[in-house]
Amino acid sequence: MSPELFGSDGLDSEESRPTKESDCYALGMVIYEVLSGQVLYAQRNPLGVVQKILAGECPGRPQGTLGALFTDDIWNMVELCWKVQPADRPSLNAVLLCFQDVTRPTGPSDVDPGMFSPFPPSLAPKYPCSMQGHRLHKARIDPQACK
Repeated sequence: MSPELFGSDGLDSEESRPTKESDCYALGMVIYEVLSGQVLYAQRNPLGVVQKILAGECPGRPQGTLGALFTDDIWNMVELCWKVQPADRPSLNAVLLCFQDVTRPTGPSDVDPGMFSPFPPSLAPKYPCSMQGHRLHKARIDPQACK
């Protein structure tokens, strides 16, 4: 649950309604759990978890076999998803674009790159996920670049 959903007026306030930005935060957590195989905060006190989230603390990058699937691009994207300020998070489409790029084969092969795309061929975006020179990289300077 993203920090802003713990609204200052309680969980029933308008401020604590889910948004695309809060979904992005949650997606970052899901990506972490799926790629690491670890359930975040499973052994923690729920109040302690809320305090960590409100303090802006996020899990560290898994090491060893737990972190084997976290490329630098994927980890950078996950960290962007966990930005404290909702406006600093990438759009959900930008997250999909990142995964489309990192799942594309990198060398010559008989594999059709389109089979890795979450989009039908006619709608497939033409954006790479490389953080250098890409609008995802620019999000650190201009969060609106990923919208």
